[in-house]
Amino acid sequence: MKERRAEETLHRALAEEHRARVLDELRGEPDGLDAQELGRRLGLHPNTIRWHLTILADAGLVSSHPEARTAPGRPRTLYTLDESSAARH
Repeated sequence: MKERRAEETLHRALAEEHRARVLDELRGEPDGLDAQELGRRLGLHPNTIRWHLTILADAGLVSSHPEARTAPGRPRTLYTLDESSAARH
């Protein structure tokens, strides 16, 4: 049952064209991209990108981490392709 739910989550994540495009953009960026840059590249609002990224993260296809900073302020959240998961699909 648990495996089936994971498979459904994965199919849902991959079934949408914008999410496939997000994955394509992340493939070439090992250091990651933030939602603002992904939105600029794909012509979508950053909030729309964040929604797609949440679905991709739930499916185990992307991960996020805060950007390393040396100055004060809130770091950007960078998203990267989860290579171990993407290689299986």
